[in-house]
Amino acid sequence: MATIEDVQPIQELSEGVEDVPQLKQYRQELLNIAANMAQVVAQATDTAIQQHAGEIRDQAEYAAEEIGERARQLEIDQMDPDYEKRKAERAVLEEQRKQKEAQEAQQGMQQLSGMLGGLFGGKGGGGGGIGGLGGLFGGQQQEQAAPEAPAAAAPAPTAAAQPSAPAPAPAGTACRSCGTALNPGAKFCPNCGTPTANACKNCGQEIEGTPKFCPNCGTPTA
Repeated sequence: MATIEDVQPIQELSEGVEDVPQLKQYRQELLNIAANMAQVVAQATDTAIQQHAGEIRDQAEYAAEEIGERARQLEIDQMDPDYEKRKAERAVLEEQRKQKEAQEAQQGMQQLSGMLGGLFGGKGGGGGGIGGLGGLFGGQQQEQAAPEAPAAAAPAPTAAAQPSAPAPAPAGTACRSCGTALNPGAKFCPNCGTPTANACKNCGQEIEGTPKFCPNCGTPTA
């Protein structure tokens, strides 16, 4: 069973080739791989194998089509009587392009070397170069190491105001349950709700004497 590694070398060999018969041979090799992978896809029962073989088939067919297109275009170009002349001109232009790129790369390296030489060579004449860099990065380190100002201390929490205790009430005018002072005629204590003395526990009606039931609502007084 072929693999992707079988397709890629053929693609790489075909790059830059202008021999039409050679390109057609590469194309046929790729078509053979694609046909074999198509048979594997048709006969295999394992889904993973089918998927893998299908990917190889598609890759081989695509590469074969690309090489075939190049071969057809070359056949047309080579019918031109000036084809060899134009081919030589293209080769010259390509060589000039490569030389220009190499020259630009060399100039870039020279400029970079000059910049580095100015930085590191200055330590022998006037304290520039490395000394200047040391002052620059040293100042940055000092700024980074400067202690931060302490944060303002949070104000101490003040003690919550405590409710003042109720003032003592005169005898006979205080709640019999909590001792809160009662207003004259009050039926219930304003602090705890306890009925005042001689009052109905249900409706607050003042009761005179010692009746068994409230004369207002009938609630037992016991």
